[in-house]
Amino acid sequence: MFNKNISVYLDSRGHANLDSFPLRYGIHYPYSKTLDLYDCTNWIKDQKFSDRYHVDAKFNGKDNKEEYGHFVLAESQFDDMKIVTVWKHDMEVEYKLSNWLRFLREGNNISVQDLLEFHPYYANGTATSFEEIYKLLLDRDVKKITNKKLEIIAKDFQKELESKQKELSELLKIKSEMSKINNQLTNDLEKANKKIKEFERSQFREENNRAQSQNDGEVIVTLGERLVLIAVNDVVHRGSDCTELIFSNGEKQWMKKRTFDKFGLVTQKAKSLINESVITSSWNPKSNPTLWKKQGYFRNIYKAN
Repeated sequence: MFNKNISVYLDSRGHANLDSFPLRYGIHYPYSKTLDLYDCTNWIKDQKFSDRYHVDAKFNGKDNKEEYGHFVLAESQFDDMKIVTVWKHDMEVEYKLSNWLRFLREGNNISVQDLLEFHPYYANGTATSFEEIYKLLLDRDVKKITNKKLEIIAKDFQKELESKQKELSELLKIKSEMSKINNQLTNDLEKANKKIKEFERSQFREENNRAQSQNDGEVIVTLGERLVLIAVNDVVHRGSDCTELIFSNGEKQWMKKRTFDKFGLVTQKAKSLINESVITSSWNPKSNPTLWKKQGYFRNIYKAN
């Protein structure tokens, strides 16, 4: 869970396959399947359902075209989490749209085939909201629904939507939190661009993403100051086997090898940077952003500008 790449389960009988994928991506799977998501970012726990998570990710869609979406995933009895729904644009608008599609389909008023035919309108931006789908249904000859019936259905839907305001409010909190995470990541990357060598920046970006995804967004990655590394040692520090960095100003930093460098990759990199100007990173809780840094612990090392 919370990985950069993840396989998820798509139930052929579920809302995602019957409503979301047909309209938003023009695809419908006749059978349940595993879908591979990659470049996963912004993992956040759902505010209402304790077993659900939100994540932005890419996947291969129709004709193997790269697509992106905001996925809502739920834990299941299987190894893979399952897709609850997937959105593509503004969270509040898409939430209302998802509920509208489900309401229409479960009332036997539209079919999956109708939604597949609506996809080009969604793709060109003319069928991305409740209001636009309503107008499209009025203008098109959808066999299962008359204009009079549609008017009644729309009123019933609005009543149901009013009862879901709390759920929508909680969803908007997630949207706000994701915005904060993205802004923080942008700021961190801008700072990193000034501090570390260009070829190192993608690694720092990956470290940032990993810290967010593994800790429900409750951890921030902090960069230290530019220092000259003069030695790398294997030591016991506070009862743990650690990699020790020694700098030209006499400062020392440590990393627990068993927990954070099982394969010795960070240690090996550090040894290759002896007598170079470097910058180290540390992972700290948002509630105490210098907790581990001020105790001298580091998580990664980069060659400095």
